[in-house]
Amino acid sequence: MLPQNSQYAYAYILSMDGQGQSKKALNTLQMIVKRYADRQNLLELGVYLAQKNQDRSAYQFFTQQL
Repeated sequence: MLPQNSQYAYAYILSMDGQGQSKKALNTLQMIVKRYADRQNLLELGVYLAQKNQDRSAYQFFTQQL
């Protein structure tokens, strides 16, 4: 994964979710999101995953950065 390209991270996290690993995808996204300057799409994905997993702290983590 190229560190400067958020689209690679987006695709990776989305594929984890698609394989039924939503919680792992959410945790991974929380760890890597701050690496990217262009992270709007990652933050929105984080909000979606937090809602899907009913994770209030993750929801707050992502919405505070939007």
